[in-house]
Amino acid sequence: MAYKSLIDYFGIARKQNMTNKVIEYEMFGDNLLLHTLKNKVVQKLIDMQNYNEKEIGKLINEYKLSELEKGFIYNIIDNELNGYGPLTELIDYQNINEIMVNSKDEIYVEVDGKIIKQDNISFISNEHILKFIERILKSLNKTININDPIINVRLKEGYKLNAIIPPIATNGPILTIKKNIDSITNIEDMLRMGILTPYMARFLESAILSKLNILICGNSGSGKTLLLNMLTNLIPNEERIITIEEITELKIKSPNVISFEVNKNYNNVSTKDLINSSLNMRPDRLIVGEIRGNEAFSIIEALNIGLEGIITTTYANSPTDALKRLETYIMTDNKELSKQVIMEYIANTIDIIVHIERLSDGRRKVVSISELIDVNANGINIKEIFAFNKKGINDKKFVLGEFVLYKYLPNSYIKMKERGIDNLKDIFEE
Repeated sequence: MAYKSLIDYFGIARKQNMTNKVIEYEMFGDNLLLHTLKNKVVQKLIDMQNYNEKEIGKLINEYKLSELEKGFIYNIIDNELNGYGPLTELIDYQNINEIMVNSKDEIYVEVDGKIIKQDNISFISNEHILKFIERILKSLNKTININDPIINVRLKEGYKLNAIIPPIATNGPILTIKKNIDSITNIEDMLRMGILTPYMARFLESAILSKLNILICGNSGSGKTLLLNMLTNLIPNEERIITIEEITELKIKSPNVISFEVNKNYNNVSTKDLINSSLNMRPDRLIVGEIRGNEAFSIIEALNIGLEGIITTTYANSPTDALKRLETYIMTDNKELSKQVIMEYIANTIDIIVHIERLSDGRRKVVSISELIDVNANGINIKEIFAFNKKGINDKKFVLGEFVLYKYLPNSYIKMKERGIDNLKDIFEE
């Protein structure tokens, strides 16, 4: 039997912001009583195979509570059964980008690049965290267990959930939920937030239209996927796009899109397998969510057989680091190839590297747009076209700096002109 919601019982609408929720908590009056009752109710829910409204009602009625206090308890139950348990208010709060559960009473959030501990929010036990993870995964037809203790999934809202449970997580289940940055939906939003400049945006749009091959790199949480999504949505509608991601995150508006999600539970289908299969499906564009292994060589091979306009990302702290990682990924599965040959493969296929970074003050910036020039004994030569030069930090911990354009005629600009894209003269020639 379905239990009654807070609104059904008392006609009270739920509060939607954190401030009101804190007031609701304080409204309970006796915080020790609330803590005791909350733990008893949640433990009861954990122990139950199926929700029993009478049993829960009997437990609540053992205490002399006002109607508002009962309403608050039923709101907790609602969150446990249908919401995100103790994390519900954090999920609802727009400014929170990431939620990190280290243990039952060690919960942190990231707000505007700052990590903040949440002292008023907790699970009641490690079992509570595990049951919470299992319930969320069950709604997605996924499981986690001792034989498969790591999972990465996309939630219904589009958020990314990563969970690791014992025996790998030695201190108990670990949970991270990464939320989308809803305020950024297009290139104009990125310009408004100062992530890049109008010149940089125009250059990248021209690179997309001229089907240059683009590698986006950055550290964790820098906005690689965000930028990938923005650039992919600049692809003309008449082109056929195939996307390959480990967790589907891209929201592409083009009408001709085929999306694949890597699922290693099904015959160990890998990113590399999907790339190779995609080449038989007549793609105009291949978008790969992230390079992190042997799929790197498949992408290079695809470019060498004539496919153009590939866009992908990789984890790296700089453009040079990104290239070294590509070399390593390719070399691992192709030991017969010399380092020189691999570097030449990369230099002949990747046109532009875009490095995006999350600064120490929490802001995101495209800190470099560079192109690959040639290969010599020391490695692949790259040359910056645009950059964000940092100039220190002010007394409010705000990173100071300026965007710069290096005045020379990029090879990538010449390629654009050769392919009929000739709208950047004011940037590079005047």
